[in-house]
Amino acid sequence: MFHVPQIEFFFGVDIGRDRDPSVIALVERIELTHVQGNRASTEYKYVLTFLESIPLETPYPQVVQRFKDALRRLLINARKAHPTVCVDATGVGAPLIDDFHKLRSDCRTIPVIITSGNAMTERKDGTHCIPRHELLMAVHMLVENGELRIPPSLPNRDALFREMLNLARDGGQHSASEHDDLVMALALALHRARRYT
Repeated sequence: MFHVPQIEFFFGVDIGRDRDPSVIALVERIELTHVQGNRASTEYKYVLTFLESIPLETPYPQVVQRFKDALRRLLINARKAHPTVCVDATGVGAPLIDDFHKLRSDCRTIPVIITSGNAMTERKDGTHCIPRHELLMAVHMLVENGELRIPPSLPNRDALFREMLNLARDGGQHSASEHDDLVMALALALHRARRYT
C-alpha cells in the first residue's frame, strides 16, 4: 500500500544574456512510501513541469520578474509549497543573487557556482560550488533510470532533448556553438532535489 505522495518543488535558474538565454526550470519531486507489513520503502520520481527559455538580451530585472511570475503561479496552484531555487551565480548571475534572496518568504534561494573541479563544496555564505560534470550526471542518471518524466506537451521539450544529445555526443563538454542552458537549469533543480531526499 502506498501512502499519500509528498511533493516538493525545486527551481533551477541558469543565467544568460547576450550569447546564451536565461532559463527557468521547475521540477516536482514526488516521494512515494510503500508500506508492506512492518516494512516501508521510499522511492522518488521527478517531473519537469515548467521550462522557460527567456529571449536573448532580456535585461536582468526582467529575468528576475519572469522567475517571480513562475513562482507566483506555483504558489497559487500549490498553496503549501515553499520551493527551493538554485540560481546560477557563476559570472553574470552573481549580482542577481540579492534579488532572489529578497524572495525568502516564498522560497529558499541557493546560489550555485558551476566549477570545473571534482568535488562539491559549500562556502560560509551558503553558496554551493558544484562541478559541471556532477550536475550533468544527475540529469543523465535520472533519464537513464526512467526516474525523470518530461511530459510530451512541455514547451521547449524538443530543444532540451537536442541539448542532451549534443552534450552526450560531446562527452558533457560545452561547445561555444551549442547551447546547454535548458539542461543546466534542469540540472540545477535536479541536483538539489536529489541531494536532499
